[in-house]
Amino acid sequence: MRGVVSLAVALSVPVGFPGRDFMVATTLAVILISILVQGTTLVPLIHALHLSKFVLKRRAILSEAEARVEIARAALAKSGTVTLELALAGVPMVTAYRVGSAEAWILRRAIKVKSVILANLVLGQEVIPEFLQENCTAEKLAPALADMLTDSAPRRQQVEAFAGLDAIMSTGNVSPSVRAADIVLETMRRSRRAV
Repeated sequence: MRGVVSLAVALSVPVGFPGRDFMVATTLAVILISILVQGTTLVPLIHALHLSKFVLKRRAILSEAEARVEIARAALAKSGTVTLELALAGVPMVTAYRVGSAEAWILRRAIKVKSVILANLVLGQEVIPEFLQENCTAEKLAPALADMLTDSAPRRQQVEAFAGLDAIMSTGNVSPSVRAADIVLETMRRSRRAV
């Protein structure tokens, strides 16, 4: 998931905008380098700094959180990676997110996507309701979350959509890191050809 937001921002710049192709290519290069550098240095660094015991504690905490997700009937989640994790676990959800008014003003002008929910973007459809900014109120969230707790049409729609996520996100026999690197390289090649 490294660089998803950066790439989304770069790709949201209108085609034909001066320097857009350079921005996209640079963003992809930074993502690729980050993945390669962190992927090859993180484990040796953890061992060199004797941090293994902390990683094990974090895994225990994550295992407990994963167990909670598996038994959840529904979730109220913030916008972010957690939406994809919940969707992969088949947990219907409602999402909420609120930022400061200055940030909202900037983001509304910089990002032009139908949804800010990662799972909606991956699915290619808006099945997860998102309550952002002024819509992020208890009065709007409560009925939507109640729908997720009952056998409602919106809940069934999410469960059906989530069932196809594994196929959409499958990388076959290729590791996700290699697949991501291949996508980044191919996108960079296409950007060069377009110039």
